[in-house]
Amino acid sequence: MAGEAVMESLEQVSERCADPTGAVYAKLFEQHPQMKPLFVLDKDDAAKGHMLQEVLENLIDFTGERHIAPHFIRSELVNHDNLGIAPDVFGTFFPILRDTFKDILGADWTEAMERDWNALLGEIDDMIREETGERAQSARA
Repeated sequence: MAGEAVMESLEQVSERCADPTGAVYAKLFEQHPQMKPLFVLDKDDAAKGHMLQEVLENLIDFTGERHIAPHFIRSELVNHDNLGIAPDVFGTFFPILRDTFKDILGADWTEAMERDWNALLGEIDDMIREETGERAQSARA
């Protein structure tokens, strides 16, 4: 289970950037411009900020005891799919988050952070693939 260096990166980002919401969503919209219209009513970034906070809280849980994160990610995968956001697009948010944090930390981004984030993202990708595979199988049954 990846964790220590991910937590270190989150702590360092919070020390350098009081609110990374704008940077995270700018990168999201750059990679997936079709997502921007979904936030047309979020003029003050409150919804984006709330969603980012939930993601961060669940990443912290995912790097530890995993009390809620796997269930949360699975339920949000379904919620987002119901909004027309395909699982492959949903899954890109996590690497976007990593890449944004890597940009914020610059030269202070360590090999351990890269390794732990990649391991964490791999576990999340596996979970998303497993979940979408199970849903696809049950839909065919």
